[in-house]
Amino acid sequence: MYLDTSYLAKFYLNEPESARVRELVRKADAVRSSLWALAEFHAVLHSHFREGSLTQRDVHDLAARFAQHREAGLWTFAPVTEALLQRASA
Repeated sequence: MYLDTSYLAKFYLNEPESARVRELVRKADAVRSSLWALAEFHAVLHSHFREGSLTQRDVHDLAARFAQHREAGLWTFAPVTEALLQRASA
């Protein structure tokens, strides 16, 4: 299964459809995204911080959990290449 950053964020944040995303991830054999999601995920966290829905501690904790999940292999990231970007935009 492929998740873009908005769905990765739903896995960590309590947003509409977050419970469904968590359920799908738990049932998936593998979850993939692009390396682009690494930067975008942290941008989402900082956006929520600026809007006041997350504290600085929340951002730190969620970023740490995301890093732990990456290291544990929950997420598989594909390199961002021109070919990948062209396929995604097609």
